[in-house]
Amino acid sequence: MTMRAQDVHGYLGFMRDEVMPFFERQEKLRFLGRAGVSLSGIHVRPDAARRTPHSCTLVFVPGRTESYLKYAETFYDLAAHGHEIFAFDHRGQGFSERLLADPQVGYVADFDDYLGDFETFLATVVASKRSFSRSFVVAHSMGGAIVLGTLLGMGDGPRQPGANEFLDGLCGLALSAPMLAIRLGFGEWLTQAVVSTRCLLGQAKDFATQPGPIDVARYGNDLTHSIPRLTWYRATLADRPEIQLGLPSNQWMLEAIRYTALLRKRLKQKPLALPLLVLSPGRDSVVDTEAQTLIRQSYGGRLLERIALPDAAHDPFLETDEIRAIVLSSLQQFVAVSEDLAAASNPG
Repeated sequence: MTMRAQDVHGYLGFMRDEVMPFFERQEKLRFLGRAGVSLSGIHVRPDAARRTPHSCTLVFVPGRTESYLKYAETFYDLAAHGHEIFAFDHRGQGFSERLLADPQVGYVADFDDYLGDFETFLATVVASKRSFSRSFVVAHSMGGAIVLGTLLGMGDGPRQPGANEFLDGLCGLALSAPMLAIRLGFGEWLTQAVVSTRCLLGQAKDFATQPGPIDVARYGNDLTHSIPRLTWYRATLADRPEIQLGLPSNQWMLEAIRYTALLRKRLKQKPLALPLLVLSPGRDSVVDTEAQTLIRQSYGGRLLERIALPDAAHDPFLETDEIRAIVLSSLQQFVAVSEDLAAASNPG
């Protein structure tokens, strides 16, 4: 990968002149998630001229607060290998429909809604539009928790048929800083007790901590060490206030603690067996990286790659050129190796 974010001015010009024109050309779409919530997605069509033997469909699942717009440069880089990319914004964030009168509050009534939306995206959008039979999921942070829960059958009903077919045929899963546990200053038990009490007192839709609304000027210090990329995304947030999101609500915190505790339990009971790549930032202050050792301990498949990124903050895809080069090359190699493994298992 070309080193391109060495100075702010040059990088901003690159994003303005190359990446964003590419991004704006892609298909933007709307679909209805659970309970009729309007969700926004993007389809990056594959470029036949760039196709390689390992080009495939990649479904990218972002984390909390994020819009797929944040990953415009990552999509640009992945498309250079002929990959097709699908992504969508979770309910209550990004370009998707907000759930509360105050659009800054990070809220979800039930984490099962996230899982239902993901399945609907696979069944109604990806299944009808994808160009490749070979497919991978790439998920960051909360997105990783949602995908893992879906694969482990944590949803509150049977999988949607189209989603079931897609997931059963998945060639591999790449997890970036997966949210198996959140870093909490007061510990999980005490935090759960506090936010649970607040919800009982009618404060479920209030910010769990203050200050609640996003401070764009300070946003992202825990995400990356790349000043050029952080400068670009802060400017993007300032220009597009409709995708801004503040801190989580009491209800979101309660759901997240309950859900991740159950997720860790399910991983012990039902180990993953599909090819797996885990990107582990060493300076992650958002999620508990120690909890990710559970994946390695319980893994039941043939290919598990863990890439340690000792100098990376929470979001490796937004990091410095040097770290992103490792991330993107690791992902590309994982796709190739996983496909070779699948071919060896099915020689006919």
